[in-house]
Order: sequence, then C-alpha cells, then structure tokens
Amino acid sequence: MVLLERTPALGSVADYLSSATVGNGRLVFIGGEAGVGKTTFVDRVVSDAGPAVRIAYGACDGSSTPAPLGPLREMLPALPGDVWPPDADRAEVFTRLSEVLGRPGTPYLLVVEDAHWADDATLDLLRHLARRVHRLRALVLVTFRTEEAVGSHALRVLFGDVANASGVRRVDLNPLTPDGVRALLLEPRAGLLPVPQAAFRRLEEPELRPGHHDPCERVRHLGLDQGSGPGVQADHHPLDRVFGHRSQPHARHLIRPR
Repeated sequence: MVLLERTPALGSVADYLSSATVGNGRLVFIGGEAGVGKTTFVDRVVSDAGPAVRIAYGACDGSSTPAPLGPLREMLPALPGDVWPPDADRAEVFTRLSEVLGRPGTPYLLVVEDAHWADDATLDLLRHLARRVHRLRALVLVTFRTEEAVGSHALRVLFGDVANASGVRRVDLNPLTPDGVRALLLEPRAGLLPVPQAAFRRLEEPELRPGHHDPCERVRHLGLDQGSGPGVQADHHPLDRVFGHRSQPHARHLIRPR
C-alpha cells in the first residue's frame, strides 16, 4: 500500500499507542478532507500495531436516521460480552466500556470512522471516553471530514467540550504536495502507467506549488486527464486508495487494468 507524506503522523500515533499499552490512553481525532486517505492511514496504524492490540471497528451512518450508538454496536463482536448487557441504560454501557478498556492485559485499538455523521449518542460516548481515556489501556482513533465539521456542527461542539482533556489529540492529514504527487506517480506499487518526464516538470508551475492542494487538479495540470484505459474497473483502483473518490474521472486512465 502506497502511503506518502504520513511518516510524522504515523510516528505520533505509534507513540500514543505505546502510551496506551501502559495505561495512559489517547483519543485521537484524525481530520482531513474527503478522499485524503484517512481510512488508508488508519489501516496502516492497525497493520503496524499487529497482534499487540485488540482491534474494534465501528462506522457512523450517513443516513437521515442513524441508529443510536451505531459504531459501538458494530464493535461489540470484538469486545467482551459484558459491555452491553440486556436492559442496560446508556450510562451503564459507557461505564462498562470504560471498565473494559482499563483492564490489565492486551490494550485496545478502537476505530470510529466518519464522526462527522455521528449520532448524538455516539458523540456522548466520545465525550465520555475523551475525559477518561488517559487512565485507560486504549487508543481511540476517530476520523472525520474537516469540510463537514464547520460552523455549529455538533462535532465542533464536541471538540470544544474536550479541548482541555489530557488524553485528547488531533492529527490532520493534508493533501499531497507536488513532491508527493511526483513520488506517487513514480511508485511501481501504485499500479500507475508510466508518466513522461516532461509532465513532472509541470509540477513546478505556480498553480501546482503548495497552496494548490487538490492532487487530482495536479494530475489534470500534468496533462494526463484525457482518455481512459481499456478494461479499467469501476472501483477499487490503486489511485483511489491514495486520493479517494476525487480520483474519478480525471485520473482513472493512469491505472493499469486489473
């Protein structure tokens, strides 16, 4: 998996995980615009952690009527059965989860994806964990879209509520720089077609220097957005795994048929 310009962020999260293993946990908000690679980043953190942690995933539902505590419900198969007993109210479930995450033994790595869609109960759960995680053997990663969490968005309210919590951190993932785009296009494992050297020189043009952030715009300016390769599938392309949905349709032709 190609993962460029993420080494400092990966190092920080690895340090947070090390702290969590000795009972000094962290809740980390991982922000970035749609398609910047938040899920890819989290997948690398999980892969690097290996069997040293217990993994539990949950995702927020973007529907108009999401189920309360949807992410926690998805995590339950990876958690002890006593986290959510029958007839337990919300406060008891939160307390039981904190107790589980504080137990001696293998630490937990919890992943909550797309918190910009979180229901109110899930936001309350994150608020609960944020204020206690520094005493737990857990790393909680919470991804969100920065362009969604603006103004009076409920997630921004949560940020303010937990700003002074000692166990809360934030990692922002920025789009690739021109050097990063160049490295990606030269990376054999990315599965991209060869790029003429003349195209790389265009990365130095003013509109492609830092400040012109969208990687697909850079691909367009490289003059590589015409046509489409035969047999290119509709999804799961290597470029999508780096750029996300924004790689469509401008850069799809760069990908070899699978």
